[in-house]
Amino acid sequence: MKNFLENTQVVILAGGLGSRLSELTNKIPKPMVKIGNKPLIEHIIQLYVKHGFKNFIIAGGYKYKIIKNYFSYYKKNKIKIDVVNTGLNSLTAKRIFKLKKFLNKKTFMITYGDGVCDVDLKKLFYYHKKNKKILTLTAVHPQARFGELEIKKNIVEKFNEKPQLQKGWINGGFFVAEPTIFKFLSKKNEMFEREPITKLARKKNLIAYRHESFWFCVDTLRDKMVLEKIYKSEDILLFGKQIGSPTNAMDLAKTILDILPKIKNKKTEIYHYSNLGFCSRFELTKIDPVLYTQIQRLNDNEISAPLLEQDNIGSNSYKIIKVTNRYDEHVADYSKDFIKIKELALKEKQLKTIQNWMSEKIIETYISVNKDSRECNFANKWLKK
Repeated sequence: MKNFLENTQVVILAGGLGSRLSELTNKIPKPMVKIGNKPLIEHIIQLYVKHGFKNFIIAGGYKYKIIKNYFSYYKKNKIKIDVVNTGLNSLTAKRIFKLKKFLNKKTFMITYGDGVCDVDLKKLFYYHKKNKKILTLTAVHPQARFGELEIKKNIVEKFNEKPQLQKGWINGGFFVAEPTIFKFLSKKNEMFEREPITKLARKKNLIAYRHESFWFCVDTLRDKMVLEKIYKSEDILLFGKQIGSPTNAMDLAKTILDILPKIKNKKTEIYHYSNLGFCSRFELTKIDPVLYTQIQRLNDNEISAPLLEQDNIGSNSYKIIKVTNRYDEHVADYSKDFIKIKELALKEKQLKTIQNWMSEKIIETYISVNKDSRECNFANKWLKK
């Protein structure tokens, strides 16, 4: 089965203009924006490689030669990476259609070049083969502004491109497709997420694999900065890990032993144990909309009604939510906000001016460093004597 996955082709859609990230994409395509020390698209490829996939076709377009040049010297773990120019102005469905002659008429993967997650891609692939649908998509909890799915018994009944926040699942952009998908594609320049997926949903040939854990899409400069922070955090690893600070088993055991003597009644109780990480604090606008409707009116120390939840294989469970600390959202005030924004903009301009000056002067300016500090690491490469 390992060789089977190695030969399974993975299509990565990486040809868009990335106009909402124009601060960075005026010189490079969005998938080449770096998160940490490597491009976003390389993180995606490494996620697939981790699960046994080694055959990639990148559907390029805008500045595709930058991607092609980058991977022309990529010789890691016998990975095969082909970059195909699918047109500057092609939309996602047309890009996939243009790759038909490059595909081997077997089950293949499709992924957007701007989103990362910790989904188990091997399980996703087997789930698709088991359910025998033309297309399987990964359903994730929203970042609040993406297309929404209506799912019954894991079959996608309806696909809404613009979210109405009716239910808490959206298209996460990690697909498994059969070659018959091309019956729903054509030379027509359209988005894959519109007519093709909508038709598949109507014909009951679209199924969802529910992914409850980490997923993140880079759409704006702010998204890039947030993901960068997540990537650099010691508490969160980008791939193969869930968001949340790791808990030491011994610490958990000690906490349980501390709690048990304090329980004075015979009733069943639920305790939420976490360390000082990301587990307990979150923004209401970023949670499952169904959950949001249940807790938006709760005050501190109030408890929700039991909530029914279904995992990605259809098993039911119930959860109860208690609000311990609630912070109201910021209320816009033009007069106060303008002053604050002006101060931040001025500070950023000052820092940029200093950085530009340093870049010009650093190659011709010597600095004197005392003996005790010469072995220290310097943030900038000044000429030292």
